[in-house]
Amino acid sequence: IASDAEAMAVRLLDEARRTESAKRLLGVVEEHLGKYLAAETVAEKAAFVRHRERVQPLMEAFYRDRPLVPHSFERIGHFVPLSLDQHPFIGVLVELDDGRDLTLLIEQTGEHEVRFDWESEVAFQSMRLADYLAKRPEEPVDFRVFAAFDDFYAFEFADRDEWRSLFLTVRDSDEYLFAYVKRDSEEDRRVMEFIGADAKRAVPLLLRLRFLPDARSTRSVLVEEVLAPRWAYLENPAP
Repeated sequence: IASDAEAMAVRLLDEARRTESAKRLLGVVEEHLGKYLAAETVAEKAAFVRHRERVQPLMEAFYRDRPLVPHSFERIGHFVPLSLDQHPFIGVLVELDDGRDLTLLIEQTGEHEVRFDWESEVAFQSMRLADYLAKRPEEPVDFRVFAAFDDFYAFEFADRDEWRSLFLTVRDSDEYLFAYVKRDSEEDRRVMEFIGADAKRAVPLLLRLRFLPDARSTRSVLVEEVLAPRWAYLENPAP
Protein backbone atom coordinates (compact mmCIF):
# COMPACT_ATOMS: atom_id res chain seq x y z
CA ILE A 1 0.00 0.00 0.00
CA ALA A 2 2.83 2.35 0.93
CA SER A 3 4.54 1.77 -2.43
CA ASP A 4 1.28 2.52 -4.29
CA ALA A 5 0.87 5.76 -2.35
CA GLU A 6 4.45 6.76 -3.09
CA ALA A 7 3.99 6.03 -6.80
CA MET A 8 0.82 8.13 -6.88
CA ALA A 9 2.61 10.97 -5.09
CA VAL A 10 5.40 10.88 -7.66
CA ARG A 11 2.88 10.97 -10.53
CA LEU A 12 1.02 13.90 -9.00
CA LEU A 13 4.29 15.78 -8.48
CA ASP A 14 5.31 15.14 -12.09
CA GLU A 15 1.95 16.42 -13.33
CA ALA A 16 2.27 19.53 -11.17
CA ARG A 17 5.77 20.18 -12.50
CA ARG A 18 4.59 19.76 -16.08
CA THR A 19 1.72 22.14 -15.45
CA GLU A 20 3.99 24.78 -13.95
CA SER A 21 6.48 24.32 -16.77
CA ALA A 22 3.70 24.70 -19.34
CA LYS A 23 2.48 27.88 -17.64
CA ARG A 24 5.98 29.36 -17.67
CA LEU A 25 6.44 28.46 -21.33
CA LEU A 26 3.08 29.98 -22.24
CA GLY A 27 4.12 33.17 -20.46
CA VAL A 28 7.38 33.30 -22.43
CA VAL A 29 5.52 32.74 -25.72
CA GLU A 30 2.96 35.45 -24.93
CA GLU A 31 5.71 37.95 -24.06
CA HIS A 32 7.76 37.30 -27.19
CA LEU A 33 4.68 37.00 -29.40
CA GLY A 34 3.47 40.43 -28.39
CA LYS A 35 6.81 42.01 -29.32
CA TYR A 36 7.12 40.00 -32.55
CA LEU A 37 3.68 41.01 -33.80
CA ALA A 38 4.03 44.65 -32.72
CA ALA A 39 7.36 45.17 -34.54
CA GLU A 40 7.28 48.20 -36.81
CA THR A 41 10.53 47.51 -38.68
CA VAL A 42 12.11 44.44 -40.22
CA ALA A 43 15.06 44.69 -37.84
CA GLU A 44 12.74 44.68 -34.81
CA LYS A 45 10.81 41.67 -36.12
CA ALA A 46 13.94 39.80 -37.20
CA ALA A 47 15.23 39.87 -33.63
CA PHE A 48 12.67 37.15 -32.83
CA VAL A 49 13.05 34.81 -35.84
CA ARG A 50 14.87 31.53 -36.30
CA HIS A 51 18.08 31.53 -38.37
CA ARG A 52 18.19 35.33 -38.23
CA GLU A 53 21.43 35.86 -40.14
CA ARG A 54 20.06 34.04 -43.17
CA VAL A 55 16.42 35.07 -42.83
CA GLN A 56 16.66 38.81 -42.17
CA PRO A 57 17.79 39.61 -45.76
CA LEU A 58 14.85 37.52 -47.01
CA MET A 59 12.51 39.52 -44.79
CA GLU A 60 13.94 42.81 -46.07
CA ALA A 61 13.31 41.75 -49.67
CA PHE A 62 9.84 40.41 -48.81
CA TYR A 63 8.64 43.58 -47.10
CA ARG A 64 10.12 45.83 -49.76
CA ASP A 65 7.08 45.03 -51.91
CA ARG A 66 4.44 44.91 -49.17
CA PRO A 67 3.78 46.76 -45.91
CA LEU A 68 4.91 45.40 -42.57
CA VAL A 69 1.76 45.90 -40.49
CA PRO A 70 2.11 45.77 -36.70
CA HIS A 71 -0.50 43.75 -34.82
CA SER A 72 -1.49 42.71 -31.35
CA PHE A 73 -3.17 39.44 -30.48
CA GLU A 74 -6.49 38.89 -28.76
CA ARG A 75 -5.82 35.37 -27.57
CA ILE A 76 -3.93 32.16 -28.23
CA GLY A 77 -6.46 29.59 -29.42
CA HIS A 78 -4.26 26.51 -29.63
CA PHE A 79 -0.93 25.83 -27.94
CA VAL A 80 0.54 22.45 -28.90
CA PRO A 81 4.04 21.33 -27.85
CA LEU A 82 5.76 19.45 -30.69
CA SER A 83 8.88 17.37 -31.01
CA LEU A 84 10.33 17.63 -34.51
CA ASP A 85 13.20 15.17 -34.76
CA GLN A 86 13.70 15.63 -31.02
CA HIS A 87 13.80 19.44 -31.31
CA PRO A 88 11.28 21.26 -29.06
CA PHE A 89 8.73 23.31 -31.02
CA ILE A 90 5.30 24.72 -30.34
CA GLY A 91 2.40 25.02 -32.76
CA VAL A 92 0.28 28.08 -31.99
CA LEU A 93 -2.97 29.43 -33.42
CA VAL A 94 -3.34 33.14 -32.64
CA GLU A 95 -6.36 35.40 -33.03
CA LEU A 96 -5.14 38.82 -34.18
CA ASP A 97 -6.61 42.21 -33.35
CA ASP A 98 -8.18 42.42 -36.84
CA GLY A 99 -10.05 39.12 -36.36
CA ARG A 100 -7.77 36.99 -38.51
CA ASP A 101 -6.25 33.72 -37.31
CA LEU A 102 -2.51 33.23 -37.66
CA THR A 103 -0.75 29.88 -37.40
CA LEU A 104 2.82 29.98 -36.11
CA LEU A 105 5.58 27.46 -35.62
CA ILE A 106 7.79 28.42 -32.69
CA GLU A 107 11.08 26.87 -31.63
CA GLN A 108 11.88 26.75 -27.94
CA THR A 109 15.56 27.67 -27.83
CA GLY A 110 15.87 28.05 -24.05
CA GLU A 111 13.87 28.05 -20.86
CA HIS A 112 12.99 31.72 -21.36
CA GLU A 113 13.57 32.07 -25.10
CA VAL A 114 11.63 31.18 -28.22
CA ARG A 115 12.12 31.91 -31.92
CA PHE A 116 9.45 32.24 -34.62
CA ASP A 117 9.66 30.45 -37.96
CA TRP A 118 8.89 33.41 -40.20
CA GLU A 119 9.47 31.49 -43.45
CA SER A 120 6.68 28.99 -42.80
CA GLU A 121 4.41 31.75 -41.44
CA VAL A 122 4.45 33.66 -44.74
CA ALA A 123 5.09 30.59 -46.95
CA PHE A 124 8.23 32.30 -48.23
CA GLN A 125 9.41 31.34 -51.72
CA SER A 126 12.81 32.28 -53.09
CA MET A 127 11.14 32.59 -56.51
CA ARG A 128 7.54 33.16 -57.52
CA LEU A 129 6.13 30.02 -59.11
CA ALA A 130 5.07 32.00 -62.20
CA ASP A 131 8.67 33.19 -62.64
CA TYR A 132 9.96 29.66 -62.09
CA LEU A 133 7.71 28.36 -64.86
CA ALA A 134 8.78 31.16 -67.18
CA LYS A 135 12.53 30.76 -66.57
CA ARG A 136 12.61 26.95 -66.10
CA PRO A 137 15.99 26.92 -64.31
CA GLU A 138 17.88 23.63 -64.29
CA GLU A 139 19.50 24.33 -60.91
CA PRO A 140 17.52 23.12 -57.87
CA VAL A 141 15.06 25.50 -56.19
CA ASP A 142 13.32 24.91 -52.85
CA PHE A 143 9.54 25.42 -52.72
CA ARG A 144 6.94 25.35 -49.97
CA VAL A 145 4.07 23.47 -51.57
CA PHE A 146 0.86 21.60 -51.00
CA ALA A 147 1.43 18.13 -52.48
CA ALA A 148 -1.03 15.39 -53.43
CA PHE A 149 -0.73 12.24 -55.50
CA ASP A 150 -1.75 12.60 -59.15
CA ASP A 151 -2.19 10.47 -62.27
CA PHE A 152 -0.58 12.65 -64.93
CA TYR A 153 2.33 11.01 -66.75
CA ALA A 154 3.77 12.54 -69.93
CA PHE A 155 6.90 13.76 -71.70
CA GLU A 156 10.07 12.99 -69.69
CA PHE A 157 7.97 11.30 -67.01
CA ALA A 158 5.65 9.17 -69.14
CA ASP A 159 6.70 5.85 -67.58
CA ARG A 160 4.39 5.38 -64.59
CA ASP A 161 6.32 2.25 -63.56
CA GLU A 162 9.43 4.38 -63.10
CA TRP A 163 7.90 7.57 -61.67
CA ARG A 164 5.33 8.61 -59.08
CA SER A 165 3.33 11.71 -59.96
CA LEU A 166 2.51 14.57 -57.60
CA PHE A 167 0.33 17.63 -58.07
CA LEU A 168 1.82 20.72 -56.43
CA THR A 169 0.21 24.05 -55.56
CA VAL A 170 1.46 27.00 -53.53
CA ARG A 171 -0.25 29.47 -51.23
CA ASP A 172 -1.84 32.57 -52.78
CA SER A 173 -1.38 31.47 -56.38
CA ASP A 174 -3.36 29.66 -59.08
CA GLU A 175 -0.17 28.25 -60.61
CA TYR A 176 0.67 24.57 -60.27
CA LEU A 177 3.32 21.98 -61.06
CA PHE A 178 3.52 18.28 -61.72
CA ALA A 179 6.45 16.79 -59.85
CA TYR A 180 7.90 13.30 -60.04
CA VAL A 181 9.84 11.03 -57.74
CA LYS A 182 11.53 7.83 -58.84
CA ARG A 183 9.56 4.89 -57.47
CA ASP A 184 11.14 2.85 -54.66
CA SER A 185 13.76 5.55 -54.04
CA GLU A 186 14.42 7.13 -50.66
CA GLU A 187 12.54 10.26 -51.77
CA ASP A 188 9.60 8.08 -52.84
CA ARG A 189 9.50 6.43 -49.43
CA ARG A 190 9.49 9.84 -47.75
CA VAL A 191 6.69 11.08 -49.99
CA MET A 192 4.61 7.98 -49.26
CA GLU A 193 5.20 8.42 -45.53
CA PHE A 194 4.39 12.13 -45.44
CA ILE A 195 1.36 12.19 -47.76
CA GLY A 196 -0.04 8.87 -46.58
CA ALA A 197 -2.50 6.58 -48.28
CA ASP A 198 -5.14 9.19 -49.17
CA ALA A 199 -4.49 10.11 -52.78
CA LYS A 200 -6.70 13.21 -52.60
CA ARG A 201 -5.13 14.69 -49.48
CA ALA A 202 -2.80 17.64 -50.07
CA VAL A 203 -0.16 18.12 -47.38
CA PRO A 204 2.45 20.85 -46.83
CA LEU A 205 5.93 19.78 -47.90
CA LEU A 206 9.26 21.52 -48.40
CA LEU A 207 10.64 20.18 -51.70
CA ARG A 208 13.76 20.77 -53.75
CA LEU A 209 12.68 20.81 -57.41
CA ARG A 210 14.58 20.83 -60.69
CA PHE A 211 13.71 21.05 -64.38
CA LEU A 212 15.48 18.36 -66.41
CA PRO A 213 17.84 19.52 -69.19
CA ASP A 214 16.00 20.03 -72.51
CA ALA A 215 12.67 19.31 -70.78
CA ARG A 216 9.75 19.25 -73.20
CA SER A 217 7.09 19.77 -70.54
CA THR A 218 6.48 23.29 -69.26
CA ARG A 219 5.18 22.18 -65.84
CA SER A 220 6.83 18.85 -65.04
CA VAL A 221 9.81 18.78 -62.67
CA LEU A 222 11.94 16.31 -60.79
CA VAL A 223 11.76 16.11 -57.01
CA GLU A 224 15.45 16.17 -56.25
CA GLU A 225 14.94 16.05 -52.49
CA VAL A 226 12.12 15.88 -49.96
CA LEU A 227 13.43 18.32 -47.37
CA ALA A 228 10.72 18.24 -44.71
CA PRO A 229 7.09 17.28 -44.01
CA ARG A 230 6.43 20.93 -43.15
CA TRP A 231 7.36 24.39 -44.43
CA ALA A 232 10.19 24.93 -41.96
CA TYR A 233 13.83 23.97 -42.21
CA LEU A 234 14.74 22.09 -39.06
CA GLU A 235 18.43 22.93 -39.42
CA ASN A 236 19.67 26.13 -40.94
CA PRO A 237 20.44 25.24 -44.58
CA ALA A 238 23.83 25.99 -46.05
CA PRO A 239 23.93 29.12 -48.24
